[in-house]
Amino acid sequence: MTVQQSSPDSNANRYYNQGVRAAAMEYRLVIQPSGEVCRNWSEESEYARNYYGTKEFRFSRPEIVVARFEAKEEMEELLLKWFRNVICQTASFPVLLNNYGSMPGFPLFVRVQDSTPFRPLMYGLKMLSGVLEDNGCTGIRFFQSMRLPIADHINKSTELEILLDYSGRSFRAEMEVNEVLLIKNDSGANSDKTVSRLKLLPAENTKLFAV
Repeated sequence: MTVQQSSPDSNANRYYNQGVRAAAMEYRLVIQPSGEVCRNWSEESEYARNYYGTKEFRFSRPEIVVARFEAKEEMEELLLKWFRNVICQTASFPVLLNNYGSMPGFPLFVRVQDSTPFRPLMYGLKMLSGVLEDNGCTGIRFFQSMRLPIADHINKSTELEILLDYSGRSFRAEMEVNEVLLIKNDSGANSDKTVSRLKLLPAENTKLFAV
């Protein structure tokens, strides 16, 4: 697979720097779980709800976040054009999610065993950071270690008990990544809007992971 290293339009920076002063909006590029991964995630989330109750958890969205960035809404059409240019030339690939992890800011998640297959996609998207920065926005922030969150908050009083419980549980599932979603959020936790579903190239004879 080869990603064409074309550059964003040379007039883009001048165009968007001429009088555009709209507030930047939050965007993220995500992969939503499908198939076996989605079923297992739902089962594990339901287990937490039934056993610990919703007061102990603030459950996360079922998504693997590839990148976050801020952009003026007026830039959306241009950025979408270049996202398509990169993503639609990247081959789909398999990923294996295996067992649980915890770290500051991500109290409970399922690990993506190997983030290497995401690198061609991230490399192709990285060139857009300059356009964003030249227009007073933050560059694209990539996540080097991919994860599928279960909870983005756990009450401190029960955190150790819950993490010890999940350390003894197992999660192993695989999926084929064949699309990336561009999602916009303009005013809080419940105001997500899917801007576009960007399809990757079909990968022929892709071998998934052996059990």
